[in-house]
Amino acid sequence: MPKQKQLLKANNKKKGKAAQTELETADDFLAAGVEYEEAGEKWRAGDPVKSARFFVRAIETYSIGLQRFPQSFDLAYNKAHIQYELAQQPRLLQQLPTSFIDLLRLALDSHRFALNLGQENADLIFNTAQVLTSTAEALSEGGPVATNVKEEALTLFQEALGLFQRCLDLQEFQFTQANDQDRMTDEASTQGMEGSTLATSEASATSEDERWASIVEPVTRNTLLDTVIAQIETLTAFCNLMSSQGDSWLSWVEEFSHSLLEEKIPAYEASDRRSEISLVSANFASALADARFRSGRLDLFTYEREIADVFGRISDITELPQGLCDRADAILVFVASVYASVDLAELQAEDISRLNEIRWRHSTQALADLTAASKLPQVQNLPRIHLRRGDCELLRHRLGEAPFLYEVARKNSATLLKNAEVYYRGAAGIANAEGSVNEEQEARVKEALTAKLRGTDGKPAEILENNDSKLLFLIEEMREEGLLSDVENAIEIAWNPGSDPNLKSQAFDFLNQLRSEPQGWQVCLSLATRDPRASEVVRHVALEVVNNAIQSGQLDTQGLLFVRDNLLAYLRMVFGGTGENTKEDTITIQNKVTQTITYLFKALYTVQWTTFFDDILALTTSHNPSVLDNASGIKIYLKVTISVHEEIADVLLPKSPDEQQRDNDLKDLVRQRDAKKITQSWQRILIQWKRRDGVILEQCLAAIGRWASWTDLSLIIDDTVLTLLFELVTPSQGPNEDPVLRDAALNTFIEILAKKMKADDKLELIEILRIKDIVSQLIASPSLHELRSTSNYDTDLAELVAKLVNNTVLDIINVLEGNNDLNDTSARASSQLKAFLPYVLRFFSDEYDEICSSVIPCLSDLLTYFRKKGRPDQEYTSMLAPILQAIVAKMKYDETSSWGNEDAQTDEAEFQELRKRLQVLQQAVAAVDEPLYIQTISSIVGTTLERVQNERGQVDWREVDLAMHEMFLFGELAVKNGGLYSKTKPVSPAADRLIGMMYKLVESDVASFSHPAIQLQYMEICVRYSTFFEVNPQLITRVLENFVSFVHHTHVKVKTRSWYLFHRFVRHLRQQLGNIAQTVIQALADLLPIKAELNEVSSDNDDMSSDENDQSAAATFNSQLYLYEAIGCICSTYAVPVENQVILVQSVLNPLFSDLEAHLGPARDGDERAALQVHHLIMALGTLARGFSDWSPATTSPSTTPPAEVVSGEFARTAEAILVALESMNNSFEIRTAARFAFSRLIGVLGNRILPQLPRWIDGLLSRTSTKDEMALFLRLLDQVVYGFKTEIFDILNTLLTPFLQRVFSGITEQTSGTDDEIQLAELKRAYLGFLLVILNNDLGTVLVSTTNQPAFETVISTVEHFAKDITDFPTAKLAFSVLTKMVVTWGGPDLPLQSSSPPSGTVTQSQPTLPGFDRFMMERFSPLCWALPSNTAFNPKDAQGKQVLGEAAGLQKAIYAKTGQVYLTWLREVELRGMGMNDTSTNEYLQALCNSDARRFKQFFQALVQRSNR
Repeated sequence: MPKQKQLLKANNKKKGKAAQTELETADDFLAAGVEYEEAGEKWRAGDPVKSARFFVRAIETYSIGLQRFPQSFDLAYNKAHIQYELAQQPRLLQQLPTSFIDLLRLALDSHRFALNLGQENADLIFNTAQVLTSTAEALSEGGPVATNVKEEALTLFQEALGLFQRCLDLQEFQFTQANDQDRMTDEASTQGMEGSTLATSEASATSEDERWASIVEPVTRNTLLDTVIAQIETLTAFCNLMSSQGDSWLSWVEEFSHSLLEEKIPAYEASDRRSEISLVSANFASALADARFRSGRLDLFTYEREIADVFGRISDITELPQGLCDRADAILVFVASVYASVDLAELQAEDISRLNEIRWRHSTQALADLTAASKLPQVQNLPRIHLRRGDCELLRHRLGEAPFLYEVARKNSATLLKNAEVYYRGAAGIANAEGSVNEEQEARVKEALTAKLRGTDGKPAEILENNDSKLLFLIEEMREEGLLSDVENAIEIAWNPGSDPNLKSQAFDFLNQLRSEPQGWQVCLSLATRDPRASEVVRHVALEVVNNAIQSGQLDTQGLLFVRDNLLAYLRMVFGGTGENTKEDTITIQNKVTQTITYLFKALYTVQWTTFFDDILALTTSHNPSVLDNASGIKIYLKVTISVHEEIADVLLPKSPDEQQRDNDLKDLVRQRDAKKITQSWQRILIQWKRRDGVILEQCLAAIGRWASWTDLSLIIDDTVLTLLFELVTPSQGPNEDPVLRDAALNTFIEILAKKMKADDKLELIEILRIKDIVSQLIASPSLHELRSTSNYDTDLAELVAKLVNNTVLDIINVLEGNNDLNDTSARASSQLKAFLPYVLRFFSDEYDEICSSVIPCLSDLLTYFRKKGRPDQEYTSMLAPILQAIVAKMKYDETSSWGNEDAQTDEAEFQELRKRLQVLQQAVAAVDEPLYIQTISSIVGTTLERVQNERGQVDWREVDLAMHEMFLFGELAVKNGGLYSKTKPVSPAADRLIGMMYKLVESDVASFSHPAIQLQYMEICVRYSTFFEVNPQLITRVLENFVSFVHHTHVKVKTRSWYLFHRFVRHLRQQLGNIAQTVIQALADLLPIKAELNEVSSDNDDMSSDENDQSAAATFNSQLYLYEAIGCICSTYAVPVENQVILVQSVLNPLFSDLEAHLGPARDGDERAALQVHHLIMALGTLARGFSDWSPATTSPSTTPPAEVVSGEFARTAEAILVALESMNNSFEIRTAARFAFSRLIGVLGNRILPQLPRWIDGLLSRTSTKDEMALFLRLLDQVVYGFKTEIFDILNTLLTPFLQRVFSGITEQTSGTDDEIQLAELKRAYLGFLLVILNNDLGTVLVSTTNQPAFETVISTVEHFAKDITDFPTAKLAFSVLTKMVVTWGGPDLPLQSSSPPSGTVTQSQPTLPGFDRFMMERFSPLCWALPSNTAFNPKDAQGKQVLGEAAGLQKAIYAKTGQVYLTWLREVELRGMGMNDTSTNEYLQALCNSDARRFKQFFQALVQRSNR
């Protein structure tokens, strides 16, 4: 407390209000002020309002007196004293309009003024130092402290310590002087006054009637001790402020405190103040220990021991409430420091466990101290003690949450929260009784927060809503103290790659929970806007939580306004231009804050925040509102305007109709309220920041471009804006040219042009913006003209200008399409189209594909417009020729391209994609003017092939490639009717031209052109137009010779591709080839040997290669198989005699057999390469068989016949060889796969020869290790066999069916593991049901009920019944009902003659089932299945697939009724439907529908019935 200056009044004549009006001297003012002070003291306890009023009058009186007598020390002293005294009285402070910190600053100013008048007054120096300390403490308390505030507090502490030292020096001098004087006085005389010295005041009274005097108390040891203790307390507060600022200041504090603790206190210590001294020393020692621990100069256990030691020296601490409270505070600081000193993301679980134990133990001890203090009779500030008790319980509760998960805290979580709530409630009640408003408000808010944690609604929520002003402050303070969940730490852990996975998972769970908590956004808002700032990732996530709360509707209007006020305050602090040392946010945080502001705009702009744009625009000025001079504020303002557009006007964002309507309403409001103001601000920014800041101009242009689409252009486009835009895009070669701003201006033009408007207005806009002039100037600029063929060509600029041209032409075409009449608008549009077409072709012909692609949309629309007009006018027809020529020219490889280079694969793929787009344009030209297209392309192809024939190698390969590519594409027109010929005559003029090109292709010998691309094109063309060779077989031999040459090509891509194309060519022309098989086989002999290679794992993990560019060993082998198929085709032609076919087949098969025999042994022994060789050989054998015969057992076409018996015998040897390999290695998945492939191909060459081998095939292909997928594939393969051979397979199938089905059943009943396994199981089920259907559909149903297979029949029925009831797999259930229906049709006997009338009665026609008793069986077993799915509670009858299953179930009932008639109706009425609980009315309706409705109508009835019953 400050030291009161005591004044003695010699005479008291003047009293009362009358005397107060006659204040003439300094003493008069002093007397009046003292009277007011005395009155204030009188009413302090009973009436704080009246007391505060008297104190304020005293201050006013002193102030007025000082205006007249500025040198009056007493007036100055009293004024300063009373101001500081008021700041120390919370009840009085509440009655004043001034805040606590502002009153402290006023008191400090008054003390400094008084100190100038009395610099040697020890009491005043002491009081000034105390005011400095109190102000510094007020600035630094309450959570994290901003850097500038911390610096101010630090300065105040240092000044206070200096004044205390000055005071102590002065007091020590006075103490020594007084002792000397007392000794001298005792020696000289006994006169004097003991205990005091009367000194006349410097401001002496002006009359003898009334004199004032100051009582100067002597300096005693207690006085000196007070000053030393005050110094130590200031040092303690100083340590608390600086504890996280490194250790450079620690040495100074230790040195400064040493003389106080080791010299001064022992010298002045009094026995009656020993406890006080010990407590002050303990508080300082604990604060210093905390600072040393945080700076790394003290380990945890030493820190812990020092706290115990310093407070342990206070022998009577258990009787001192303040001592217990101070020890509890020191312990809680210890707990917080231990927590803050570690990075949880770097700790292991056992380290966290030890940390939890330490924090729990000490928090419990602090709680015990506070509890003991609260029970002592002399306790003071009881509300604060109870608040701290609640804090302790919250701290202990926090230990049970992630990421700590301390078991004791988790088990007692509810109790701890309840205790904390009770303590806070008690603190609030006592504070209310004592009139301690701050403590009461804090306690109420903390009580409400704790109730929220407990899940209590009602009053706590109201308290939180009514305390928004204090809520964020308290939340941040509680978070800093570890009382609430540490969001910041959780975010750091979640986004730290090195965090423990378990901790990371807990952190993510906690953050996900935080997003849904009602008050989570408040914690995050505080975290995002606090100073000092958190890390970028923490702030980003925190803002995301706030954004989520806004978007999801968690915030009511009051909450939204609270967020708005805090964010506006933050924006003003960071971007308002007032904080000199305020650092701007990173771009990422700026964008996130902008997003938050935008969401608030959507939520509040309509009613609650109509000044939105005014508030954001205010950031752009520093002082003068007419001058937008704050760069950081302008940037955030422009960001916000752009963000608002993207949120409410971006047409690319998908929105619901309601969302779109809300956005439209917002746009209308913005246009009505603020559009003019916003556009004017842009114009001012452009003018004031021209040539000052390119970033600002770029942002401003972007904002103008965005808003142009939905804002009145007359507000945006004026002479100022247009002049600047023209200046920015006009080419210049001076130093002022800025490519970034030029591009931004071009983008602005593009955005403005995109605005939708009437045709006339659009044309006028194009003219006003002078687009043609801008484009022509830019095209003629050095960047796009002189440098076009150099490496300095500005491709970015070219692409932008191309985009501008494209959008302009699109707008012109839209005008033309909307004006079919030849009016002035149409004429203006046509004129502009002609003017822009050269620009379109200029960029379309650009060598850079990106630039070319920019104008393809407008070309496409232009050609579409021409096509819609039918035969275009002459003025438009003249445009087609240059367009087509440009398209064809663009099809050509450019001069820098290199075909086949692996490094250029991406460029090649992009060019081929461009060619596809160009092909569409060519087709559009052909659709408009077919003769022009035919003439142009045929001329290019003919001329190029003529040059190839005459110049022999002198023609650039790119030109030849272009001609052949155009020839390949020409077929889109020439063969669009299915072929080139109709009865050997060309089907169209285009076909006639193509036939001429084909003759020229062969005659020119272009195949001898050395470039690989040309050779590939040659083969592709020959294969595509193979019908040409059917009419011109005399040319086949020449082409085949070229193919045989290509299959030996040195270029891998050409060689492997030619193997496939050669196969395609000979397959198409099999009947025209003639007897050339032996020659071809001899020519290909060196390519047939198979050499399996194990694929090596690629080191570069290149995923960019396509199948066409795949040059792996596996890809090469797959291409090699085409050669075997081609040989099969050639050998099987009619021109080759049968005996020669046998010889040729043997010449190919025998080497394969030998190779297979040689590798089979090593493969069985585990040689991987040998096993792969066996796989390849089996695949080659199967492929050869596929090429040899197109016949299949079920084929009835006369054009295909089975191979001769002797040839079939050779392939029987093939089947035997494969079976031997399969039986030896049926545990190999790859061998089974190859064998299954070969089996399906051998059916066509073996016919019924394969049937005796079928058991061996089944044994080999369905091994114990076969997957469900293999079983399903083999079942589908057997479907082909059964379908092809039908009754021929009965005996074999009858023998094999039961063991085969048992293998299938075992596969179906296996447990699944994972999604892939479940998919394979579903496929196996459907394949099994499909196999049953194939058997039944091909008159083989008796095999299922034969004596041999009778034991398995029940299992078959059971599985089908089970599948029919499977609600999780509707496709399988539908197929199961199909099987059941087919069984009814197959075995139910003939249909009975039924009447289409009411359910008949009387005579009953007996059914005659094929299987005895099957009529009863299908009623009892099959019919109830129709109700199995609908009766399942999980069944959704509206599901599309579910309805299909119901349709199949209805079909089954109709089938049963057709076979059993009245018997079935009786069964339904008396047994089935009655058992289901159906009433008589519904039963009659159901039976009526079954009798009288056809299958389709009954299906609809049944589906509707099920839907009604499920409502």
